[in-house]
Amino acid sequence: MAVLTAGERQKLPRKSFALPGKGEGPKGAGSGSYPVNDAAHARAALSRVSAHGTPEEKAKVRAKVHSKFPEIGKGKSKMSDRMKSAMRSGRVSGDMMRKRGMNVDEE
Repeated sequence: MAVLTAGERQKLPRKSFALPGKGEGPKGAGSGSYPVNDAAHARAALSRVSAHGTPEEKAKVRAKVHSKFPEIGKGKSKMSDRMKSAMRSGRVSGDMMRKRGMNVDEE
């Protein structure tokens, strides 16, 4: 992920944030505003809001990320051959993989 300094973050336009004006600091562009200026920051925003956001914030961040980067977070992840092998051997349960968004019913 490209490093985004505090100065660069403050210079980003409001449309580059999932929750513009909701963060700390000048213009609300600080912590809690979730920059989505590139794909890496968009993924980070999804991760952070899923851990720390309210249900309303989660919905807004997901909508913003998906509108700007439609390929991120859509659909189920594909399981690797290694994961399929782990499931067959009983080292990993199908329920655990479903919780993580994996499509365990594919072959």
